[in-house]
Amino acid sequence: MSLKENNILIKYLGNLYLKMQIEYINTELNIEESGQITKAYSAIEFIHDVDEILKSLPPDYEIILRNDYFRHRERKWYLKYYSRSTYYRLKVDALNEFVRCVTN
Repeated sequence: MSLKENNILIKYLGNLYLKMQIEYINTELNIEESGQITKAYSAIEFIHDVDEILKSLPPDYEIILRNDYFRHRERKWYLKYYSRSTYYRLKVDALNEFVRCVTN
């Protein structure tokens, strides 16, 4: 896949991840409703799977992906940690590695 396609895929997964976290919290508050347990379990499973993939990556990749796609972070957060060129180089590698893990 191209870098652009990888970016689109991970943006989609990141949005889904954030949505599932909110859904899980909302479901947890109303757990007595039937069908909500299944929704909560699906959300937990998805969140867990993404977290496990991120944890399996090198630390710099995990930090970049979590901050860019799986958390709400301020723009240019990376300037505290990396030079711009290092950040973009690591980001490309992180995107490729994450997609490789997801598709295998």
